[in-house]
Amino acid sequence: MSDTYRHSRFKVRRQATIPDPGLSPESLHASVVGIKELIEVLAGQRGTKLDRAVTFRDLVFLKLINAEVAESDQPHPEPHHPAIMRID
Repeated sequence: MSDTYRHSRFKVRRQATIPDPGLSPESLHASVVGIKELIEVLAGQRGTKLDRAVTFRDLVFLKLINAEVAESDQPHPEPHHPAIMRID
């Protein structure tokens, strides 16, 4: 079975799964490799860029939020908070 399939005009990569670790070295190795692959996909180092994670830096760059919101330790502000940029 292929690890990709077509959806609309994009090839969609099937989500990587992380095997449950057992006590054997082979089982632990498989789990570590699964974690490594998933991190690489989310970091955009492996696979298509469409599968990478969106960061707060990306949202600031796109002007969807400002740096004050991205750097805050507080929960998400209310939608009408002045730190949230409006898209009209």
